[in-house]
Amino acid sequence: MPLIGSVIGTLTIRGSTDQVRHARKFVGRLLAERLDCDTAVLLTSEIVTNAILHSRSSNGGEVVITVLSQGQVVRVEVRDHGSDKVSVPCPRAEVSDLDDSGRGLLIVEELASSWGCDHGADATVTWFELNGAARP
Repeated sequence: MPLIGSVIGTLTIRGSTDQVRHARKFVGRLLAERLDCDTAVLLTSEIVTNAILHSRSSNGGEVVITVLSQGQVVRVEVRDHGSDKVSVPCPRAEVSDLDDSGRGLLIVEELASSWGCDHGADATVTWFELNGAARP
């Protein structure tokens, strides 16, 4: 899916799970005036964590978070260094109540207006959009 709107912010973090909090704070600051800010922060956390855990970014690489806006629509993109796997991120078909992980993309699928992934040889961009509104 092509980029929408104008870039309102970009953040680059190290590919380490202790850096996910920086991504959450970044998105929270940029989208603080939106009714769906908390949802955007949660979904950012999920896809940044996936990018770090399941890509070459975890080996000393970087993850880039870009926030775009057009009218009521906000889009958050997370770019990582790609994976040796041919598959693209997708929600798990089944997750047990006892599983410690595996729900992230299910949450994204449930809460985002739309989401997707662009997979290349050297990078993967996972994105979501929210069609919320600014706080009154």
